[in-house]
Amino acid sequence: RLDALAEECAETFPVSSIGVIALAAYKKRFRSRFYRLKDKLLRKTTMSYYMFCELQHYSRLVDNLIPNFYRMERSFDANGLRGEFKGIPAIICGAGPSLCNDIEVLRTLSDKALLFAGGSTIAALGSHGIFPHFGVACDPNEEELVRFKTSSTLHFPLLYFARLYPEVFKTFNGPTGYIQSHTGGPVGCWMEEKLGLSSQLLLKGMTGEANSVTTSMVQLAYSYGCDPIIFLGTDLAFTEGKAYASGVTPSENPGMKVRKEDVRAAEKFLTRTDIYGKPVSTLTKWVMDQEAISSFAKKNRQTTFINATSGGLGFKRIPNTPLKDIPLTKSYDLSAKVHRAIETHPLPIPPGKVEEILSSLKESLKKAKEYVHIAIEELEKSKGKDPETGRFIFAQMEFEALDAYTTLLCTQDCSFTTLYNREHRSTSFSQESLEDKWHFLDAKWRSYQTLIDTYLSIL
Repeated sequence: RLDALAEECAETFPVSSIGVIALAAYKKRFRSRFYRLKDKLLRKTTMSYYMFCELQHYSRLVDNLIPNFYRMERSFDANGLRGEFKGIPAIICGAGPSLCNDIEVLRTLSDKALLFAGGSTIAALGSHGIFPHFGVACDPNEEELVRFKTSSTLHFPLLYFARLYPEVFKTFNGPTGYIQSHTGGPVGCWMEEKLGLSSQLLLKGMTGEANSVTTSMVQLAYSYGCDPIIFLGTDLAFTEGKAYASGVTPSENPGMKVRKEDVRAAEKFLTRTDIYGKPVSTLTKWVMDQEAISSFAKKNRQTTFINATSGGLGFKRIPNTPLKDIPLTKSYDLSAKVHRAIETHPLPIPPGKVEEILSSLKESLKKAKEYVHIAIEELEKSKGKDPETGRFIFAQMEFEALDAYTTLLCTQDCSFTTLYNREHRSTSFSQESLEDKWHFLDAKWRSYQTLIDTYLSIL
């Protein structure tokens, strides 16, 4: 019941910050229930807000997707490497503050375990002259570029999601592998379908809270057949008061005082118990990662998971073992295996195919613009009357059947309705008037008009 209540509240109010309070008597009598509900509300609100923002600002994401679609023609199939490293250990490397404790041991394992590292971790490892076998990048924001700029000699393979901030590739010289994941929204799925990409997605066993590069690396390592999967530097907590290891950019490593002033649900300070049984500060988003990874390990018990991180939250049902005590004795020619896997799994996309598909989408947008013009024309004629005339309904039906709508414009509907209702909240429970209906439809179709112009400029 708490789950259902928390989900309904979060979906109704997709906001960045919430406060959860209770009457003193209730909090005293039902202390455990209150804190469980508070935790669920913070996590559900974090997810709801992320999804809402993505819908509201989908055009910004599309601005990343378009150049990354073109890159697919010269990328390898990251999903296609499924099972290529069966039985080989993997180290999922995070940028937590405890990472520095194991750098020297990690340095000796380049031929004994497949090393995965995300944006911040690549910078932290690079400052020690260590580079992963696979880098993984998914952040659609400019911060990802800053992380990669601080790294040097980026020649290793980079596995990327369609949503990645495309300027990152200007800092990079290695081969790139495209990850099919449905994280590019409707147009990303549509493009993959049009290109005939059919590799299995990396979704098995992860909860809906799995939205970080760390959870993505876990899925990749599992998909590639790695066993055991070892976590290193994944503190997910402020170990010794620090958020990240040395080598991470200063902008990502603000002090505790600055972070405690952040009121966003995802950044909310929480107190948990670390792997040594001591209280430690963490954040909502890190607890979500911990839960997602713990759940994944529970659902995939045929694979061994080990936490070698020397601090932080740890994971439920995953044993803690220092990296130096894990018996990684067998050596592999991992560089050769990685190179061979990449060379034998190109994406089957002929040159010019992406351009052809995007051209058809552009034509669909132009057609959508014609139907928007008809709808607005009908609305102007029907002011003060029922706005849904026969011609208006026909234009709407044709509009919603277009690829432009199903891939780009449909994302506007949910976020627009939420924002409009928030601004024009009804003061009564009476039935919606024709005037209210007209104003809503007029605002909605004019927003389509603006959005179409934005997408045409991107394409």
